[in-house]
Amino acid sequence: AMPGGRMSEGQFVTAVVEEAGCWLLLDVNNVYVNARNHGQDPLAVLEALPLHRTRQIHIAGHVEEGGRLLDTHGRPLVDPVWELYEQALA
Repeated sequence: AMPGGRMSEGQFVTAVVEEAGCWLLLDVNNVYVNARNHGQDPLAVLEALPLHRTRQIHIAGHVEEGGRLLDTHGRPLVDPVWELYEQALA
């Protein structure tokens, strides 16, 4: 969350894609990593995004370092990211 921000991430991304008339490249691992790092439910974060505007989905692995998850693309996907991907497809 940005200091002073008045929108959630989902609201912000929705506003951007709607105003720009563009499509969304959904990075499922990034949704998972960000949600976990901010103490949020990854599925709730996913469902708050403008999934109806999604045209491509990206998935990659991450690492845990110092108690935080880092989206590095350097590891295989973990089961919770696969499950979130399945939810995004649904």
